[in-house]
Amino acid sequence: MISLDRDYAVHLIIIGLLALLLVPAVVILFATQTDLEFVEVTNLTSAVGSILLSAILAYLYLQMWSTQEERTSVQQNQEEILDRQAEIQQSQHEILQTEKKALLDILSRETENDDCHFVISNYGGGAIVELYIVTQLSTDSGLVSGSKKPTQLSRSDSSGGGKIIGPNEKNVGMNCCPKFEAQSDTQNVKGNFSEITTFLSKEGVDTITVQISLTTADEFGNLTEENLFEAEIGIHRNMQLAETNAWKNN
Repeated sequence: MISLDRDYAVHLIIIGLLALLLVPAVVILFATQTDLEFVEVTNLTSAVGSILLSAILAYLYLQMWSTQEERTSVQQNQEEILDRQAEIQQSQHEILQTEKKALLDILSRETENDDCHFVISNYGGGAIVELYIVTQLSTDSGLVSGSKKPTQLSRSDSSGGGKIIGPNEKNVGMNCCPKFEAQSDTQNVKGNFSEITTFLSKEGVDTITVQISLTTADEFGNLTEENLFEAEIGIHRNMQLAETNAWKNN
């Protein structure tokens, strides 16, 4: 339902009061100035007044309808403006993400026993806030399986274990000792590479597929993953990651 505007309601009250005051005056005037009976003048005046009042009400209703249409149009325009503002904000956010995108380049990587050492440069305009080595083990026989195991890298030049590589920061040393996980029917073992190979050798496993990747996250939470190593290798008890030639040469 369409509600009356306050101004129109005031107009309607004023018109009603004027009608109440004018109708008796018109009746008296016609009765004294014409030969018509008082009742006839009253009926005639009432009919004319009803027609006039109906016309006035119709006019007010049309004005009210026009005002309501204008309000609806204004509301639609406001919604369109809000939608455009949301689109602009989304575009600005996408542009900012592009400008702040991190571009990682691994300059070198080495292994020392079970430890990994990287030299990394960031050629992007955004920081690398998370950097993980992700490992996973599996065997063709199905005797041993392993879930993905992430290990966070830390800066070699930070005594507090800093992990962030800033925008356009070059030649940053990063270190970690990657953790692995292997599960057999009897137990689940987590540890560095030599600890895992000792466990696998005891389980009678001599060949295993090793997967190692590098996962990064920028300041917007966008993840990227780069495969570093995936191969089937022969293992022995207490074998260290440094003995995996494919890891060093890949």
